[in-house]
Amino acid sequence: MLKIDYTVRGVGWARCEVRHDEQVRVLQVSYLTHGLEQLVMMANACLMGARDMSIDLLDEPGTYRWSFAPISGEIRVSITAYEEMSMFGDPGETEWQMSFDTHRLAFAQAIGDAATSVLQTHGEAEYKRLWSMAEFPSLALQLLQHNINERTRPADEDDSDEELLNFDD
Repeated sequence: MLKIDYTVRGVGWARCEVRHDEQVRVLQVSYLTHGLEQLVMMANACLMGARDMSIDLLDEPGTYRWSFAPISGEIRVSITAYEEMSMFGDPGETEWQMSFDTHRLAFAQAIGDAATSVLQTHGEAEYKRLWSMAEFPSLALQLLQHNINERTRPADEDDSDEELLNFDD
Protein backbone atom coordinates (compact mmCIF):
# COMPACT_ATOMS: atom_id res chain seq x y z
CA MET A 1 0.00 0.00 0.00
CA LEU A 2 1.26 3.45 -0.93
CA LYS A 3 1.11 6.39 1.49
CA ILE A 4 2.66 9.83 0.98
CA ASP A 5 2.81 12.40 3.77
CA TYR A 6 3.82 15.92 2.72
CA THR A 7 4.38 18.46 5.48
CA VAL A 8 5.39 22.10 5.06
CA ARG A 9 7.95 22.82 7.79
CA GLY A 10 8.93 26.41 8.27
CA VAL A 11 9.51 28.89 5.50
CA GLY A 12 10.62 27.22 2.28
CA TRP A 13 11.04 23.64 3.50
CA ALA A 14 8.88 20.54 3.31
CA ARG A 15 9.21 16.96 4.48
CA CYS A 16 7.88 14.22 2.23
CA GLU A 17 7.63 10.70 3.60
CA VAL A 18 6.94 7.94 1.07
CA ARG A 19 5.81 4.51 2.28
CA HIS A 20 5.21 1.51 0.09
CA ASP A 21 4.80 -1.78 1.91
CA GLU A 22 8.01 -2.12 3.96
CA GLN A 23 9.94 0.62 2.14
CA VAL A 24 10.10 4.07 3.76
CA ARG A 25 12.03 7.11 2.57
CA VAL A 26 12.03 10.67 3.87
CA LEU A 27 12.81 13.55 1.53
CA GLN A 28 13.52 17.17 2.43
CA VAL A 29 12.29 19.54 -0.28
CA SER A 30 13.28 23.20 -0.59
CA TYR A 31 11.44 26.16 -2.10
CA LEU A 32 13.79 26.08 -5.12
CA THR A 33 11.20 23.85 -6.77
CA HIS A 34 7.48 23.89 -6.19
CA GLY A 35 7.49 20.26 -5.10
CA LEU A 36 3.84 19.87 -4.16
CA GLU A 37 2.66 21.42 -7.42
CA GLN A 38 5.00 19.20 -9.44
CA LEU A 39 3.74 16.08 -7.64
CA VAL A 40 0.09 17.00 -8.24
CA MET A 41 0.81 17.70 -11.91
CA MET A 42 2.63 14.37 -12.17
CA ALA A 43 -0.37 12.56 -10.66
CA ASN A 44 -2.67 14.26 -13.19
CA ALA A 45 -0.42 13.25 -16.08
CA CYS A 46 -0.32 9.70 -14.76
CA LEU A 47 -4.13 9.45 -14.57
CA MET A 48 -4.54 11.04 -17.97
CA GLY A 49 -2.47 8.24 -19.52
CA ALA A 50 1.05 9.64 -19.81
CA ARG A 51 3.44 6.83 -20.70
CA ASP A 52 6.23 8.12 -18.51
CA MET A 53 7.33 11.25 -16.74
CA SER A 54 9.98 12.53 -14.36
CA ILE A 55 10.31 15.55 -12.10
CA ASP A 56 13.09 16.85 -9.87
CA LEU A 57 12.51 18.14 -6.34
CA LEU A 58 15.50 20.04 -4.95
CA ASP A 59 17.05 19.70 -1.50
CA GLU A 60 20.00 22.10 -1.61
CA PRO A 61 22.40 20.84 -2.84
CA GLY A 62 20.86 17.45 -3.62
CA THR A 63 17.80 16.49 -5.59
CA TYR A 64 15.16 13.78 -5.71
CA ARG A 65 14.13 12.54 -9.15
CA TRP A 66 10.65 11.02 -9.26
CA SER A 67 9.65 9.05 -12.34
CA PHE A 68 7.05 6.60 -13.49
CA ALA A 69 6.76 4.26 -16.46
CA PRO A 70 4.25 1.57 -17.40
CA ILE A 71 4.92 -2.04 -16.45
CA SER A 72 2.53 -5.02 -16.70
CA GLY A 73 -0.72 -3.04 -16.42
CA GLU A 74 0.64 -0.92 -13.59
CA ILE A 75 3.34 1.71 -13.31
CA ARG A 76 6.79 1.49 -11.79
CA VAL A 77 7.51 4.53 -9.64
CA SER A 78 11.14 5.32 -8.89
CA ILE A 79 12.55 7.95 -6.57
CA THR A 80 16.29 8.49 -6.78
CA ALA A 81 18.18 10.72 -4.35
CA TYR A 82 21.27 12.43 -5.75
CA GLU A 83 23.92 14.14 -3.63
CA GLU A 84 23.84 17.23 -5.83
CA MET A 85 22.65 18.51 -9.16
CA SER A 86 24.95 20.40 -11.47
CA MET A 87 23.92 23.74 -12.94
CA PHE A 88 23.42 21.86 -16.22
CA GLY A 89 20.87 19.46 -14.68
CA ASP A 90 23.17 16.45 -14.57
CA PRO A 91 22.72 14.30 -11.46
CA GLY A 92 25.63 13.71 -9.15
CA GLU A 93 26.29 10.53 -7.20
CA THR A 94 23.27 8.43 -6.27
CA GLU A 95 22.59 8.30 -2.50
CA TRP A 96 19.67 5.87 -2.63
CA GLN A 97 16.81 4.68 -4.81
CA MET A 98 13.31 3.49 -4.03
CA SER A 99 11.20 1.69 -6.65
CA PHE A 100 7.81 0.05 -6.47
CA ASP A 101 4.98 -1.04 -8.73
CA THR A 102 1.48 0.33 -8.17
CA HIS A 103 -1.71 1.21 -10.02
CA ARG A 104 -2.03 4.65 -11.58
CA LEU A 105 -5.08 5.40 -9.45
CA ALA A 106 -3.34 4.43 -6.19
CA PHE A 107 -0.40 6.71 -7.07
CA ALA A 108 -2.69 9.62 -7.90
CA GLN A 109 -4.79 9.11 -4.77
CA ALA A 110 -1.72 9.08 -2.51
CA ILE A 111 -0.52 12.38 -3.95
CA GLY A 112 -4.04 13.84 -3.88
CA ASP A 113 -4.44 12.88 -0.22
CA ALA A 114 -1.07 14.45 0.64
CA ALA A 115 -1.92 17.72 -1.12
CA THR A 116 -5.39 17.84 0.43
CA SER A 117 -3.85 17.39 3.87
CA VAL A 118 -1.48 20.33 3.27
CA LEU A 119 -4.41 22.51 2.18
CA GLN A 120 -6.50 21.52 5.21
CA THR A 121 -3.57 22.13 7.58
CA HIS A 122 -2.43 25.52 6.25
CA GLY A 123 -5.02 26.96 3.90
CA GLU A 124 -4.02 28.81 0.75
CA ALA A 125 -2.81 32.05 2.39
CA GLU A 126 -0.58 30.36 4.99
CA TYR A 127 0.80 27.98 2.36
CA LYS A 128 1.76 30.95 0.18
CA ARG A 129 3.52 32.61 3.13
CA LEU A 130 5.39 29.42 4.03
CA TRP A 131 6.32 28.42 0.49
CA SER A 132 8.15 31.58 -0.48
CA MET A 133 5.13 33.28 -2.01
CA ALA A 134 4.24 30.36 -4.33
CA GLU A 135 0.53 29.79 -4.68
CA PHE A 136 -1.02 26.55 -3.46
CA PRO A 137 -1.73 24.39 -6.57
CA SER A 138 -5.51 24.66 -6.15
CA LEU A 139 -6.51 24.27 -9.79
CA ALA A 140 -4.18 21.32 -10.32
CA LEU A 141 -5.56 19.66 -7.17
CA GLN A 142 -9.16 20.30 -8.31
CA LEU A 143 -8.34 18.66 -11.63
CA LEU A 144 -6.70 15.73 -9.85
CA GLN A 145 -9.73 15.25 -7.61
CA HIS A 146 -11.98 15.39 -10.69
CA ASN A 147 -9.82 12.82 -12.50
CA ILE A 148 -9.84 10.52 -9.45
CA ASN A 149 -13.62 10.83 -9.13
CA GLU A 150 -14.05 10.01 -12.82
CA ARG A 151 -12.00 6.85 -12.33
CA THR A 152 -13.85 5.75 -9.18
CA ARG A 153 -17.49 6.62 -9.89
CA PRO A 154 -19.83 3.80 -10.90
CA ALA A 155 -20.15 3.37 -14.66
CA ASP A 156 -23.95 3.66 -14.58
CA GLU A 157 -24.01 7.22 -13.20
CA ASP A 158 -25.55 9.72 -15.58
CA ASP A 159 -23.09 12.11 -17.20
CA SER A 160 -24.36 15.65 -16.86
CA ASP A 161 -23.02 19.14 -17.28
CA GLU A 162 -23.33 19.64 -13.49
CA GLU A 163 -20.47 17.20 -12.95
CA LEU A 164 -18.00 19.23 -14.98
CA LEU A 165 -15.18 20.78 -13.02
CA ASN A 166 -15.90 24.39 -12.10
CA PHE A 167 -12.68 26.40 -11.83
CA ASP A 168 -14.57 29.51 -10.67
CA ASP A 169 -15.03 28.22 -7.10
